[in-house]
Amino acid sequence: GVGDNADDFPSDGSETKDSDMDGVGDNSDLFPDDADEWSDADGDEIGDNSDLFPANPDQWFDQDSDGFGDNSDGENGDDCPQTNGFSNVDKLGCPDSDFDGWSDIGDAFPIDRTQTTDIDGDGYGDNSEGIRPDSCIEESGTSTKAWVIASDSLGQLAYTEQVYYGCLDSDNDGWADEGDDLPQNPVEYRDSDGDGVGYFSDYNDDDKSIQTEKDYCEFYLNITTEICEAWRSEEYQTYVAQKTMENNEPLPYFLWNKSQSDSTEAESEIMQHIKDFAKIGGAIFVLLFVLILGAAGLSQKRKKKKLIKRFGVPFDPRKSIAQEALEGEAGISGFGGIEKQEHWDDEVQPMDLSDEKQHLTDEDILAAGLDGNNITYDDGLSIEDLAGNQHKSEKIESQPNNPEMPPLPSEGLPEGWTMEQWKWYGAQWLASKK
Repeated sequence: GVGDNADDFPSDGSETKDSDMDGVGDNSDLFPDDADEWSDADGDEIGDNSDLFPANPDQWFDQDSDGFGDNSDGENGDDCPQTNGFSNVDKLGCPDSDFDGWSDIGDAFPIDRTQTTDIDGDGYGDNSEGIRPDSCIEESGTSTKAWVIASDSLGQLAYTEQVYYGCLDSDNDGWADEGDDLPQNPVEYRDSDGDGVGYFSDYNDDDKSIQTEKDYCEFYLNITTEICEAWRSEEYQTYVAQKTMENNEPLPYFLWNKSQSDSTEAESEIMQHIKDFAKIGGAIFVLLFVLILGAAGLSQKRKKKKLIKRFGVPFDPRKSIAQEALEGEAGISGFGGIEKQEHWDDEVQPMDLSDEKQHLTDEDILAAGLDGNNITYDDGLSIEDLAGNQHKSEKIESQPNNPEMPPLPSEGLPEGWTMEQWKWYGAQWLASKK
């Protein structure tokens, strides 16, 4: 009923008008006024040409172009509509750094594609097949290994080290309490003999009776290593304790022992030298003493012979001048020039040693026959001649009592005189010189 001139589709009996001029008649065009749209396959009222999900009535737009529609409430809705992402397990369309399907937000291990969840939150994944699997999924822990009984390469049961992540580790030594023989000791985990001393501290972890190096050295006395010799030496242990207290490093035992031996040998050598020197010195001393005594005796003997030769009698130092005078030997004690005593009288009057002093007068001198004008002095005169003594046949009539000592001549005592002689006879000598 519509003429060809008015019919936009003269050859299509089902269409006559195309209002939007999109080439699709208004009868079949779902969007007769929109030249860009005419169909809607999913019936979401969004034309198929602009609908990015024409087969999904819940989705039609994807602004981050990650393949997930922006309608988060719809089918395959994008949970991160403004951030491009490819997660498709816990969330859709969110970042997934390890491409394991879990969004980074929901992945406990965002850069480990073998692990995604961690129920106990201890940092070890729940996937037993993944990297660093948690051996105790529901119990938080920090262990990394365990010492457990397992079959070795020969099929025999033995303690072996095994990976054991995420279990309780009370001493934080990395060894799970379940396989730690000493769970409260952070430096030990193995105690094979069960003596309470760990493998690293126990010198013999297979023998309960030997726990320390010292135990070992005291038990096996045939072991003569430096270490054992050191333990057996109380002196060395005292030395070590002293050095330790002083914060100084002690010498190893053998070096210390050598230094002690060298010191002892040196001391012994010094003592031997001292003994040898003492013997030699003693011998020299005795020899010198004998030589001195011999020389002294020889000197005395020579002196005695000389005195006998000069005076006719030996000199006795115990005799005084008075005794010598009484014995007719006066002048011997005044050694120094009196060689003759022929002018001495045989009998000498006793000397008056009282305190009363007398002075010789000219009359006394004349009475004694000492006339200085009548006496000629020469080198051959004796002390008796110089003193004015009479000959032996003449008796000395008088002796002054304790006379005063006359002044000494300017040239000193006459040669051969003594002070005692000068005291008694000096005045006469002075008078003879006038």
